[in-house]
Amino acid sequence: MSRVEELTKGTVPGVWQPPVSRPPRGPGDRHRNPCLTDFLAGTALVTLLAGCTIPASPHYEVAATAATTRAAHSPYSALALATADRVAARRTAGEAMRAYARPGLSARAWWAGLRPYLSADAQLAYAGTDPSTIPVTGVSGGARLTPASGPALARVAVPTSTGTYLLLLTRSVHRRDWLVTRIVAPERVA
Repeated sequence: MSRVEELTKGTVPGVWQPPVSRPPRGPGDRHRNPCLTDFLAGTALVTLLAGCTIPASPHYEVAATAATTRAAHSPYSALALATADRVAARRTAGEAMRAYARPGLSARAWWAGLRPYLSADAQLAYAGTDPSTIPVTGVSGGARLTPASGPALARVAVPTSTGTYLLLLTRSVHRRDWLVTRIVAPERVA
C-alpha cells in the first residue's frame, strides 16, 4: 500500500485523521483514544513549527535600543508619578482651587489670582467667567490624586464647601510645572 493510500485510509499511526464512523476492526482498535491521538499530533505540530522562527532584523534591534535609551533618559516614568511630582500636582490643584473659590472678589482680582495656575486653553475657557456665579466659597480639606493620574495628566480631587471638585492638570516635557486644564464641579443629584 502506498503512502498516499495509507493517509487517505487513516491507518498511519500518529497522524490526525478526521473521525470516521466505522466498526472496530480488531481488539486494539476498539480501545483507541481519539483525544490522545489528537493531542499527540498537535504537540508534534507545535514542536515542528517552534523551529520556524523569523530571523531578527538589525533595524528592529537598533530601534528598540534607541527607544529604551530615550525612556531611560526621559524625565517621565511610563508607569507612575514620582513623590515630588505627586506633591507638586496636589499643591498646584489646592492653590488653584483656593484662587477659584473666591466669589466675593471683583472679576479683575479673581482673574489675576487664578490665571497663573491655568494652561493656555483653560485661560481661554475661563477668561470671561463672572466670579459671583461660582457657588463654592472655600476649600475644606487637602487635595488628593486619583488613581487615574499619570506622568502627564493628574486628576486631583479637592474637597470644598459645596462638594469635591475634580481638577485636571497637565504638564509637558518643555514645562515641568503642573497647569490646570479643567475645573469640574461636583455632580448634583436632584
